[in-house]
Amino acid sequence: MLQWSIYLSILQLWIVSLLNVSSGKDCRMLKLKPAREGNSLQGHVIRSVMVKRDSSCLAHCFTEDNCMSYNLGPKLVDESHTCELSNSDHLVHPEDLVSREGFIYQPFENACHSSPPRCIANSSVCQNGFTDKGYRCMQGLLPFVTITPETVVTETGSHVKFTCKVTGEYNPIVTWSKFQGSLPDSRSIEKEDTLTLLNVTTDDSGSYVCTATSIMGTNSSSVQLRVHTALKFITRPTSSVLVYDGQALNLSCSASSDLQTNVSWMFDGTTTLPQGAAIDASDNLIVLFANITHRGNYTCTAMNSLTVLRANVNVHVKILKPAAE
Repeated sequence: MLQWSIYLSILQLWIVSLLNVSSGKDCRMLKLKPAREGNSLQGHVIRSVMVKRDSSCLAHCFTEDNCMSYNLGPKLVDESHTCELSNSDHLVHPEDLVSREGFIYQPFENACHSSPPRCIANSSVCQNGFTDKGYRCMQGLLPFVTITPETVVTETGSHVKFTCKVTGEYNPIVTWSKFQGSLPDSRSIEKEDTLTLLNVTTDDSGSYVCTATSIMGTNSSSVQLRVHTALKFITRPTSSVLVYDGQALNLSCSASSDLQTNVSWMFDGTTTLPQGAAIDASDNLIVLFANITHRGNYTCTAMNSLTVLRANVNVHVKILKPAAE
């Protein structure tokens, strides 16, 4: 702890010395308060970065105008630390300061924390450490968020990609979440403004939320995902069938899905079946007495609102020659 305090004191002097060579409303001075080991501020992180040195986290907070405190994680196997920058502190949100093993919570003197509150004008946010007053008020609008498409209907095993369009001032931070659930850890990819879900299951159905956060506040939009079981054949004919003249022909075909499924037959590329061929109640193609007109290519088509499956069968009709006398 002593080494940490010395480190921060040296850094504070270094930052102050840099500020002394500049002036104006963009000049910033952050005054450190005692760090709290084993704690972190939750729910207000606006940016998370990996740093190699303790001092780098302080530098990141200093250059992020909205940073009012930060959480520094323990040293990892690659000698790096997690550095979480927050746009609030324990004075504004004391209920969000929680125990967190290995972390260090670093607050600053906060000129924005006052009664009555600073920057109470509409669409105005207080930034700590600026101007000779120790703060400045920034005006702007909430981020504007839209997701395309608004609804996605797909089948199990497919990949789904959502795109979140965010506009707004002060570089909004985009995060993704699932309403009343969590993102599938091993099958979700968050990249900038997109969320990709791999090999979706019916359990992935639900509402996915894109949230944009800036110093002006938070806004969000959602997309509805509906995942249905994939259409598949239960029975299907073999690719080739031999039947003798006068014998019965029975071609079975059925499919299942949790969507309404229709099964139909075609003959040689047309919807007109040869005379004597019929479809029974189970969608099987039946010929009671096959003859030469029934030879050809039959196609069973199973479809729902999302997918079409086809199975082809080539029927050969063999005519027996009369036995020689």
